[in-house]
Amino acid sequence: MKTRLQELRKKAEFKSAREFAEHIGMNPHTYTEYEQGRMNFTLERAWEFADALGWMSWRVGKRP
Repeated sequence: MKTRLQELRKKAEFKSAREFAEHIGMNPHTYTEYEQGRMNFTLERAWEFADALGWMSWRVGKRP
């Protein structure tokens, strides 16, 4: 199942979950669990993904 996180990663031209995970310094297995929706992430983690993907902050909400 394709998730929004996966769509955003691909739009940012990261070809694989592993490539993106290594870019942000995260274990690839852990990132894949997030991307496939098998594990929930915190708002702070969402900001980390948004920053790394170059996603505009107004789409996520106001950063604390």
